[in-house]
Amino acid sequence: MKILIAISDSFCANFIKGQGKYLVDKGHEVIIVSGPGIEIDDLELNEPVKVIRVKFSREISPINDLKSLFTVIDIAKKEKPDIINAGNPKTGFLFSLAHIFFWKIPLIFTLRGVRSDTLQGSKRVIVKFTEYVTCRFADKVICISPSLKVHAEKIGIVDKKKCVVLTEGSSNGINLSHYSLSEKIVADRELLIKKYNIPEDAFLIAFVGRVTKDKGIVEIIDALNVCIKRGANMKLIIAGPIEHQDPIPEDYYLQLETNPNIIYVGKQLDVRPIYALAQTLVLYSYREGFGNVVIEASSFGVPSIVADIPGLKDTTIHMETGLIVEPRNTKELADAIFRLYNDMNLAVKLGENGKERVYKFFSNEVVWSAQHKLYEELHK
Repeated sequence: MKILIAISDSFCANFIKGQGKYLVDKGHEVIIVSGPGIEIDDLELNEPVKVIRVKFSREISPINDLKSLFTVIDIAKKEKPDIINAGNPKTGFLFSLAHIFFWKIPLIFTLRGVRSDTLQGSKRVIVKFTEYVTCRFADKVICISPSLKVHAEKIGIVDKKKCVVLTEGSSNGINLSHYSLSEKIVADRELLIKKYNIPEDAFLIAFVGRVTKDKGIVEIIDALNVCIKRGANMKLIIAGPIEHQDPIPEDYYLQLETNPNIIYVGKQLDVRPIYALAQTLVLYSYREGFGNVVIEASSFGVPSIVADIPGLKDTTIHMETGLIVEPRNTKELADAIFRLYNDMNLAVKLGENGKERVYKFFSNEVVWSAQHKLYEELHK
């Protein structure tokens, strides 16, 4: 079986890492269509897959998108895959439109979140329409979490009959041996402590992800400042690139540089030392398909505090593996952070429970096996 996996951005190679090798080991041929970048270059070096690079535009761009549409049609005609799995809004929309030219090839769309949820005005209408068309034209839609499936069905962008969730959620799972403490990670953690002069007695909150408004950065920084005013000895370490497509207010960018309780380390190719440092991870997004950083942190025994939104809430069991709080509520978030700060026994217990859950449900092999089964069913 020849399997084509499409992603629009090189960074998204992190969401499919290992899938290609797994499928090739099962006897299949794998082609990955992706935007160019460091991450996809690295994947190509380490996995026995064919990579085709296409420069997709991230935002809506009629001229560039039309060119990309013709490109993906040409790729499908030339490669003649047996299965196509498009895993981003842009590639999903383009491949769904192109599907009329190769309608006999089963098309899967992996829904990682509903982008229109956080948009407004005409852009929201346009994006929601593209989401509807993508899900409508796909043969199957993989929702990467149970609550995302419920939400997508409720707002009418996907049909219940074609929507599935694999295992307990996540689109790729995690490599359990990779996300576990090692001598190298311990050494890299110590380097971070020295480089940024991190006090060893400070309670360290970690955020890993894009620095954008819809990731809840404003609320996280505000909650940190509330906790500091209450007398807490804590630091916030932020690891991720600054993206200005969804900017935070200028004074918050300034705080990244000047707030003594914020340690901004930028984009990290390896975030494991960040998890090894943290007492808790906070992911307070406005929208999230699942939230892999939560299960990555859990594999290190780090409890998480997350927003009660579709997708993200499936990463955490409240008061068992972490805390789930009302979204966009700085006070509740600050209270949750302060609760773990004041009760390290609770934090440790939640972290241990989270690690057990990750090992049971979220290993790569568990998720890949479910994907492989779906591919085989559609190929019959």
